Amino acid sequence: MAAATVVDSLLEKFGWPGLIVLFIMYLVKYRATEEQVHTLIDMYLLGRGLNQTYPMIVEGVLFLAVLFAQRHLYKRKETQMRVEIARIGGEKSNRQEGALGVKLHHSPERSG
Repeated sequence: MAAATVVDSLLEKFGWPGLIVLFIMYLVKYRATEEQVHTLIDMYLLGRGLNQTYPMIVEGVLFLAVLFAQRHLYKRKETQMRVEIARIGGEKSNRQEGALGVKLHHSPERSG
């Protein structure tokens, strides 16, 4: 449960791209040998030894997955904010109507 809380807070702070980068940095820093670190730097940062296309395909697929995950997260947050704004607006209108004792005239709602 504690790990999920940490991941959730990191996700809130850095988003999916940042979380993936942090996870890869952790793996390289604490789980990879010196030889593996040098190989990763040579291959993915310097582009040496890329005779096959699968590393680039894997990176592209990972990038797209992270991109869509971040988009989904932002859409969900945007929907939550719109619902909260509508709730606050309705509550404010109800309080004003109660204080004035008359029904307020509202302009038609716009979509978008």
